[in-house]
Amino acid sequence: MHNIELQFIDLEQSGDKIIARGKYVMNNKQNEIIDIGKFIAIYKKEGTKWRLQTDMFNTSMETRSPIEVPDYLNLPKN
Repeated sequence: MHNIELQFIDLEQSGDKIIARGKYVMNNKQNEIIDIGKFIAIYKKEGTKWRLQTDMFNTSMETRSPIEVPDYLNLPKN
C-alpha cells in the first residue's frame, strides 16, 4: 500500500471518545486501486488532542482464490 483515502460517513462523540465509520480506497505506487472497503476507528481525547485508540478495516473486494482446507482438517469419506 502506498496511499489510503478515507471517506468519513458517520462521526459519533460520547464524552472523551469519537467513533468514526466510513469507506476507504487503497492505492499502490502506480496509483492502481489494490483494495476498497469499510473501516471503523475509535479516537480518545488526551488533553487537547484526539488520539487513535483502535481501528479496523474490512475489504469489500472478493477474495482472489478460495480458502483451501488442509487435508488433516477434512473428515474421512465413507
